[in-house]
Amino acid sequence: MHVHAGRCLTVEMDTMQGNTLATFADISEIATQFASLTLSQEQAGREWEALGDVARSIVHAGLPRAKELLAAVRSSLACTVPSRGLRLLEASGALTVIIPPIADIITLSQEPGRRHKDVWEHTLAVVDGTPPIPAVRLAALLHDVGKAATLRYVRGKGATFHGHPMVGAKLASAVLADASEPDEHVVWLVEHHLRPAEHSAQWTDSAVRRFVRDCGPWASDLLALSRADLTTRNPTKRKRAVDNADTLVSRMETVIAEDAVPQALRKGFGTWLRDRWGVEPGPTMGAVKRELERRIDEGELPRNEEHITYDTAVGEALAKLGRGGEPTICTC
Repeated sequence: MHVHAGRCLTVEMDTMQGNTLATFADISEIATQFASLTLSQEQAGREWEALGDVARSIVHAGLPRAKELLAAVRSSLACTVPSRGLRLLEASGALTVIIPPIADIITLSQEPGRRHKDVWEHTLAVVDGTPPIPAVRLAALLHDVGKAATLRYVRGKGATFHGHPMVGAKLASAVLADASEPDEHVVWLVEHHLRPAEHSAQWTDSAVRRFVRDCGPWASDLLALSRADLTTRNPTKRKRAVDNADTLVSRMETVIAEDAVPQALRKGFGTWLRDRWGVEPGPTMGAVKRELERRIDEGELPRNEEHITYDTAVGEALAKLGRGGEPTICTC
């Protein structure tokens, strides 16, 4: 479909829904061509002039959203510079019909005497900064929609948006449900988009493992969204945030690699050592386990085998410690 500048589009109330979808399809095509850099600013302007009044009429009519309308946003998000198409969708009024919470953050960005960053411009920058993964880009568009409802001014701190990820996730879920496109992936990314930035040196390896486990297959998408969310122009803050993100990724890779290697000794080895060799929990047991683990890591002994496999090695370790003796039982 190609829209010819200057053509007349009429909107009859009895066929409003059909014309709405057709017009939004036209808007989507222009926005997509513009965002993919195949349509110049001048060409887009001419095409847009033909649709602007109709789009605004549709917006004012307050017609219901539909799955086809969300497709217009997805098309722009898939392009080279998605913010270009999103700006056109917003200028027509189409974007706030498709995703009503967007209107709140645009209003938030334009409020007089604003004492916080421009949330809408920040959102566009985040979208442009994400890789062309549909769920990540849609989550980037929606990640801060909860800010309008959570804005508070705190003396000495300025604007705060505590709890906006959870509120935003609920709004995102509602938008996608209205369009008959429930997407747990997108909603989860919106809800957790701040979590990678919470990482600090105080996180233990167990905390990193828990983060990896909680993210599951969406870890790389969450990290990509989190990195794109770093739009500060303060070089010191940016470097600190980037370094923190790099450290988190490095720690994640380390624990994943460690967990991929089976433990040297199977669970219950200490109980077996006590029952078979009469070694009680304490320094001697710890020394025997460390000696066996050393030999396993160096390839002298097999890894993660049945406890009885290490029977001879246990005797050797005890002898090395100056403690002789025989197993107290012959089988286990």
